[in-house]
Amino acid sequence: TKWLWNFGDGSSSVIANPTHLYDSAGVYDISLIVEDALGCKDTMFVPAAVIAKGPTANFSVGFDAQCTSTTLNLYDSSLNAVQWIWDYGDGESDSIQNAQHTYQVAGQYNVSLTVYDTAGCVSSFSQSVQISVLKNVEAKAYRSDSIGCAPFQVQFRDSSTNADGLIWDFGNGVSSNTSDTTIIYTQPGTYYVTLIALSDSGCHDTTTFSTPIIVNFQPQADFVGDPLEGCIPMDVQFTDLSIADTSTNYYWQSGSNTSTNTDPLFTYGLQGVYDVTLILENRGMCFDTLTKVAYVIVNDSTAPPESPIYSVDVKANDKIEVTWQNSASIDLGAYILLRFNAVTLRYDTVFVDNNPNNISFSLTSSYTDSTVNTLDSIYTYKLSTTDKCGYSLRLRELTAHSSINVEAVALGPNIAVSWNPYGGCNVSGYEMYRKAENETLWNYIRTFDRTTLNYLDTSLTCPIMYYYRIVAKDLCGRLVSANSDTAGARPVIPMPTYELEIVRSTVINNAQVYTEWRIDSLLVPELKGFELFRSTNGSTFHPIKVVPSFQSSYIDNNVDVHNNRYQYMVRALNKCDIAGLMSKRSSSILLKAETADGKVRLRWTPYEKWDTGVKVYVIEQKNRYGVWERVKIVNGNVLEYFD
Repeated sequence: TKWLWNFGDGSSSVIANPTHLYDSAGVYDISLIVEDALGCKDTMFVPAAVIAKGPTANFSVGFDAQCTSTTLNLYDSSLNAVQWIWDYGDGESDSIQNAQHTYQVAGQYNVSLTVYDTAGCVSSFSQSVQISVLKNVEAKAYRSDSIGCAPFQVQFRDSSTNADGLIWDFGNGVSSNTSDTTIIYTQPGTYYVTLIALSDSGCHDTTTFSTPIIVNFQPQADFVGDPLEGCIPMDVQFTDLSIADTSTNYYWQSGSNTSTNTDPLFTYGLQGVYDVTLILENRGMCFDTLTKVAYVIVNDSTAPPESPIYSVDVKANDKIEVTWQNSASIDLGAYILLRFNAVTLRYDTVFVDNNPNNISFSLTSSYTDSTVNTLDSIYTYKLSTTDKCGYSLRLRELTAHSSINVEAVALGPNIAVSWNPYGGCNVSGYEMYRKAENETLWNYIRTFDRTTLNYLDTSLTCPIMYYYRIVAKDLCGRLVSANSDTAGARPVIPMPTYELEIVRSTVINNAQVYTEWRIDSLLVPELKGFELFRSTNGSTFHPIKVVPSFQSSYIDNNVDVHNNRYQYMVRALNKCDIAGLMSKRSSSILLKAETADGKVRLRWTPYEKWDTGVKVYVIEQKNRYGVWERVKIVNGNVLEYFD
């Protein structure tokens, strides 16, 4: 036999005669099911079989989840209870009817309620509660620095806990939601920085740096000085052009001068080139330094050394170029070129260079004096070098340099040449150059030592003008030369007179005029050539050609033999380009033909060359075979013929 008891409180038993303890007051129904070995069953149900007096404990729960905790609300639903004892499962308890408890840590908690009735009967009820706390967030941040000079750069880094989002406020109107941010504060001021950290569950936390960002003014140094160059003692007034505020301190330094004034006045007592430095300081941490290098130039009162003249070089008979060595003085002010005046016996200024900066780094400078006549005079120069303070050597301390003047005088077939020595320094010697009036290039003659100042030229061959020039070499031990002016003379050299004999001028090819003359072979070496002249009117002759001395004929292509008669003369040119006597004239014959009364009338111009005249004229006619045949011989004074 089997038994199954149901005690009405959710409990059961399978023994035949059980004992059961009711821990809660109430009215309970009892049922029993009996089953034999054959599986036959019977059920007995007794309603309200047991009435248990006393309290009955029971409660329900509610949750209020927060970012840092969760509050559990406990609602009592016990019966017949007059006293309540709560056990929250975390070591905390309470004795009120409807309780509220806050859990700081999420987890599984067993909450129980024990109640008492007026008779002291007890009832307990418990249930397991799962406590969930929302993900809490804590705002934390770091910064690289907190005080500096504008523009001041600060790096901010987030270190918040459980943050799903960020909101930065940097205090300067700029915000950001990135984790790491770099902010540049461009303006001086005090800035408070706040970070708000956010979680996805809606929790947030705010932190503000305990000390603000302090940005100080950053000064910018600038200045000008006036004057920037002068002579000792020299006062320079400096004017501040800096960007600064009222808390900025000034520190000036230049040479031995220092100052903390805004616009100092410095006095320089020693020659030199000075840097000027201005340091600005604001609140002990914001600095700016400006140094202007070689800004102030203070010149001394010592005259610069002489700039030596290298050469006084005659470039043309009305031009002299004076070349000198550039000065190395740092305070160079001017070059003053002086020329001796033979009338006043004083030196006159002919050129001033007030801006002698040698930007091309040339070793020399030069000036061309175009107010001279070197054919008549020797010119003497001095160069005064002046510094920017006006100091220079005295005139008598300067070295004078003079030009070379050459003279040429004809002595019969020879020319005597003389010149003055170059003035100013020694030379290694002199070179002589010569050119004839019909030459363009100068020809080297010879070199003289420095003590020789004259020469008799006996190598002349023509009675023409010869010009001479002297070149002084290695002036003052340098590879520099100086030219003289030029002088000319005409030697007296007798020249033979040549008169040529012209042979004839004849028309050839019915288009050209062929002229020939007789040459004495003994004269050919003495001649340069022959000059031909032509005329169409018999009175005016024009030169048409110069041919070499070995040529004794000329074909004139530039003619119109059908309409003009041409007359020619020729003369010899010797090697000195001196022309001989003009030859007697020769002429071409111009033939004209016309028809009258069935006849052909021929007329021709007389041939003019022979002193004895023309004996006869031979008239020829070309036959049908192209062969010329003689048709008539007429007397030499006849100039027409009728066929």
